Amino acid sequence: MDFPDLLRLIDERSTAFRAAVASAPSPDVQVPTCPEWTHFDLVQHLGEGRRSWAATIAAGPAATAKSASEGAPAAPQEREALLAWSAASTQELLDALREAGPDRGCWPWWGMSQSPQTCGAVARHQLHKVAVHTYDAQVTLGAPQPLPDEVALDGVDELAGVVTMFGSGLSNQTGAAIGSLAFPVLGPVGVVAARQYVAAIVLLTVGRPRLRSFTWRQWWPVLLLALVFGTMNLSLYSAIDRIGLGLAVTLEFLGPLGIALAASRRRTDACCAVIAAAGVVTLLRPQPSADYVGMGLGLLAAVCWASYILLNRTVGRRIAGVEGSAAAAGLSALMFLPVGLVVVQHPPSAGAAVCAVAAGILSSAVPYLADLFALRHVPAQTFGLFMSVNPVLAAVVGWIVLGQNLGWIEWAGMATVVWANAISILIRRT
Repeated sequence: MDFPDLLRLIDERSTAFRAAVASAPSPDVQVPTCPEWTHFDLVQHLGEGRRSWAATIAAGPAATAKSASEGAPAAPQEREALLAWSAASTQELLDALREAGPDRGCWPWWGMSQSPQTCGAVARHQLHKVAVHTYDAQVTLGAPQPLPDEVALDGVDELAGVVTMFGSGLSNQTGAAIGSLAFPVLGPVGVVAARQYVAAIVLLTVGRPRLRSFTWRQWWPVLLLALVFGTMNLSLYSAIDRIGLGLAVTLEFLGPLGIALAASRRRTDACCAVIAAAGVVTLLRPQPSADYVGMGLGLLAAVCWASYILLNRTVGRRIAGVEGSAAAAGLSALMFLPVGLVVVQHPPSAGAAVCAVAAGILSSAVPYLADLFALRHVPAQTFGLFMSVNPVLAAVVGWIVLGQNLGWIEWAGMATVVWANAISILIRRT
């Protein structure tokens, strides 16, 4: 839920709460859902809590405990004065939240166990609290009202987004595994060609780029993006063919991780970089059976993924919507057109063709559409954190679908890289 909606609903629920208190026979009426409390106790609890939270928000991210509201008036016993006191406390909280904004750090009583330590999370907590106590006050009157849909369903969108992200990652890695089954017939380049064709069809359908309107300043990053897009997938699938799905995806994952760590100047991120480097050294350690070409291809895929992220940012700033990405996907598919012509002249088996097309659908079409949905329903930090799961999903899918077993040392190296990313994002959220 957006921050302005949280503030609006806090105000609306607070108004409904005061209306319930005003309609009761007296402030001393007992609350059935809280037998030890009266309406007066509910009002006092909410009002004092709001003033305390307003002081905590004003104290800023440096606060290490909940701040007391100094000089705040005590809750009056007379009902009209009590309701005015409650309204003032609501306004004090809303003013503090508006001034701070959703992303400002704020001490919360829950620590790092649940929501991020931000004013946006405090606003959400306060909304849920007043929604529950409004119901408590209405029960006393014998006429409880259902919660507004926005409040009752808060969190459902995020759950749907998380489920979608998991499905996207699982689809991506399953598609790569199924595609590798066609390697003996088509080779990695043939499977990648099919994947690029599917990606182009999906993106061109969604983006509908107006190519004639592009200027050279817009075209050159699109051309580079197309080259990087094709090279990234070709190097990744070639690496999968040589070193397996789990290790290849873990090495490729170093690309976005490197971008995130390089952009930071925090000591904790430097420590995360050292942790990730230790994991890479573990994965690339010299041994008789090591496939250094495959490892190099995995690292090339990482460099391409990092370049893909940076170029996508440039394209996004210069071309509206997804037109730039769609144009790049189309150009990348054209790069693999010779491969398609060779395949047509020497048709593969039906099984190999199905595997290649399935790889394109599961690893391009499904993840792209799923990520579009997920990014609208979960914070960007959560999306980035969940990307950490991809190497693990790749290893599990490689084991189940392809029978690729990893030793405990490989699992340790992979886990180190994943944890380095997760720790970096979790610390950044606070």
